[in-house]
Amino acid sequence: MKMTKNGFTLINFLRKTIKACPMGFTLIELLVALSIIAVLSTIALLTFREVMQGARDGKRQTDLKQIQSAAEQYRADAGFYPTRQASGICANGRLQIGCPLKNLAGDKTYLNLVPKDPKGISEYYYDAKPGSPTACDNTTPSTRCSTYCLYATLEKIPSTAQQTAQFTTDCPSPMLSNYNYLVTPP
Repeated sequence: MKMTKNGFTLINFLRKTIKACPMGFTLIELLVALSIIAVLSTIALLTFREVMQGARDGKRQTDLKQIQSAAEQYRADAGFYPTRQASGICANGRLQIGCPLKNLAGDKTYLNLVPKDPKGISEYYYDAKPGSPTACDNTTPSTRCSTYCLYATLEKIPSTAQQTAQFTTDCPSPMLSNYNYLVTPP
């Protein structure tokens, strides 16, 4: 290369620049950068987890309101609430999670599919209650289901005061369960 007036060439410029700026980072600089990335990742992951829990809890509450609405429509037509289906077999006039809710004749559908818990922590629990001390099976006027309790498990556990206030003598917390959210007839 040709020299210019001041002795400047591209190669001399690059040599001086490379010597002035060291190549690479020190170990301390790398550790600081990695620590900052780790802290930011942890914060983002925890926030994402909390947001997802809240979204699933919102879905659970919406599902229970949907089941409640279908049960109220059923009651408006039949005069009583559907019974609970204990087995995994779908049957008309019975509310079973994962099955359609239809009237006894099977000609009217209230819910195409009774929703399931979004994460599958524990299934929703529907408990039909009679107006009398006898069992609730809707076969006679005295054994008609006059109320119900619909339970779910929320991931963001409500405070003890809210949780205790929800459960009543008509709808106690089911034994050996972790249900912490209750819906009853309006």
